[in-house]
Amino acid sequence: MASGQVPISHEGVNRFPQSRRVNYFRQLLVSSGTLPPIDVRLNEFEIYAKSFLAALPPSNAAILGRYHRWHVLRRLRQQSTLEPLSQAVLDKRRGDLRAFSAFLSWIDAQGVSLATANQGHLDYFVANVGTGNNALSAFVSWACANGHAFGIEVPINKRFSPAAAMSADELWQAVDHLLVDETIEMAARVAGLFILLYAQPLAACVRLRRSDVVLTDQGVAVRFASEPIQLPDSVAQLVRRYLEMPSGRAIYRNSETNWLFGGLLPSSRVTAAHLGRIVSGAGVPPRLAKEAAMRQLATSLPARVVADAIGVSVGTASRWSRMSGGTWNDYPGLR
Repeated sequence: MASGQVPISHEGVNRFPQSRRVNYFRQLLVSSGTLPPIDVRLNEFEIYAKSFLAALPPSNAAILGRYHRWHVLRRLRQQSTLEPLSQAVLDKRRGDLRAFSAFLSWIDAQGVSLATANQGHLDYFVANVGTGNNALSAFVSWACANGHAFGIEVPINKRFSPAAAMSADELWQAVDHLLVDETIEMAARVAGLFILLYAQPLAACVRLRRSDVVLTDQGVAVRFASEPIQLPDSVAQLVRRYLEMPSGRAIYRNSETNWLFGGLLPSSRVTAAHLGRIVSGAGVPPRLAKEAAMRQLATSLPARVVADAIGVSVGTASRWSRMSGGTWNDYPGLR
């Protein structure tokens, strides 16, 4: 690029073998204003998908390519206009591509095509060979709707567990632990408390911005949904300390970065996977803690209050309330 052999553009950066160093270099160019912002993870996924499809047999590449362009990529681009896509989402899409390719290869090995495969073929594959039935169901439904397959379908696995795997006593013990243990990384303490007290999933935590934290003379509030929630004093003090700390992760940081949990790359947020690791390392299993918190909230408050406060749908809050036996008792910081 310095010699002019490669243009200083995202297309130019795409010419290099993609790696963490190249990704970091791209982020530096974006943060400095040399290149316009793009969803870097989505760009990497598009490069991966193009290379992956090019290596498939032509007939399989043609079908998967159409599905990828018109069903997967179109939706990802729409989502990306609202917020950057998470690494977990795109890793899932990579896995889906590999699963669809494995399905088509298996169909070929049976001496049939997707157009001539019957329900018996599909049932055998689902029961004995494949994984990720929900994703495969979407692909098969698309194939049938677009004339690439006929009369086959994949049953969707639906799971919902209202039971709290963490007891109320364990939840409050974990809260106390995060409030007092100064050996725990501050980001893990703050995120863990948001999960334990307000049932925030990791994906929601990493989307929080510093501007979502409202500091006043009366205390600290956090905007998890439409309205800020006033934090209990002990939690508020911890959040204030966290905001005053310099970031220890990023090597280069743009002054305009506004993520509450900043990432290692310039102007980036932490990934949900990394935040999950440090929260788990602090003794708080994120999924179990979120379910326990949701159970506590659902038994203490009306569904509408829960939905408005923590950013879940009224239907989800109502379902947890019914299955948990709601009583609308008091809950810290929400009533």
